[in-house]
Amino acid sequence: MKTTALRTHRLVRTLSLVWLGIVTLAGCSILSTGERLSPTAKPENFQNTQLIGVDLVNALMQVPGKHPQQTVISMERPASTFATALKQVLENSGYGLRIGNGQLDGEALQYAIEPKAVEGDGRHYTYMISVGDVKMKRDYFVQQQGVTPSSNLFVIGTDPTRIALNDDIFENQRSQTLNQSGKDIIADTSTVNAETVVVSKTRDTRVTPPIRVADASDATSQALPITSKAGPGFEKPVTRLNMYETRESNYAEFLTDYSEVHKEILIFPNDSMRLGDLNKSRIQAIASNLQSESDVVSVIGCSHGRTKLENGNEVLATGRAKRVMEAFLYAGVEESRVLEEGCWSSQYFDEEMPRRGVVVTVKRNT
Repeated sequence: MKTTALRTHRLVRTLSLVWLGIVTLAGCSILSTGERLSPTAKPENFQNTQLIGVDLVNALMQVPGKHPQQTVISMERPASTFATALKQVLENSGYGLRIGNGQLDGEALQYAIEPKAVEGDGRHYTYMISVGDVKMKRDYFVQQQGVTPSSNLFVIGTDPTRIALNDDIFENQRSQTLNQSGKDIIADTSTVNAETVVVSKTRDTRVTPPIRVADASDATSQALPITSKAGPGFEKPVTRLNMYETRESNYAEFLTDYSEVHKEILIFPNDSMRLGDLNKSRIQAIASNLQSESDVVSVIGCSHGRTKLENGNEVLATGRAKRVMEAFLYAGVEESRVLEEGCWSSQYFDEEMPRRGVVVTVKRNT
């Protein structure tokens, strides 16, 4: 893939204690070698499944000690679309594979797929893989016409600050899927040794997130917290209504004593939830200027007018808000201080909200 496809990198968030407990205590049932799919929920499009494999293998290649030149992987003979895709991507990436039943040399590959919510003509899935003591999972929104990540990458067993994701592959998925490997999107690997993979790029856009691991070997036995500012101490509503219909914020009652101190509109590409480098840097700047004792951030995802996606306005509005919220979490802002919600309609609403953006407002308790 061209170097220009390497410009957008997403930072990796560490795994929560809840999921960590599930994996370590019930690994055989969750990270099994089979797929947990209902008969009607399988993402049959092979290109979609292969792209997910490319994304996960790209992350695996950046884990110290898991580079293809250092790792032999064992797996059972593929009996599913995802297993077939993983096998192909691993081979294209240069991993040595041992395939068959029973005890095999190499680090065992385990995987699972868990179906989530249905949205329009698509569905959300959680894809999970483990190789040795490293486990990863990520959510994806799968449709016949394409696949889009719908969460961060969650990792245990290694220092997550080493891993950078390239979500540009999902924007360009129609052109370069079939013969891709993880190494096509990771960047130009210039030096490899037993401890780390040194990655060189024309431009490195990674920003070290507010996550620190004193000893990466301890990562499998503890939750790795995100440094954060104190939250306002209130619970978010379980159900958030469409602001286009209510004409007021879901947090209106809570925000009675708050006043607006800063406001920005982040514009997204058409029919896309891709945040982009410019929006990420603007979010980082906003987060760095927050007053920890009194400020909250209102995040309103918007999608108004025509879209090529079925039920796309709601999906885009809520998805964009979620992406911006995640970026604030990476910047060290506590989740309870980011008030995300959506405003969507097939009708234009230009007098109040942007057509394809997110309204970010810093509010201060006065």
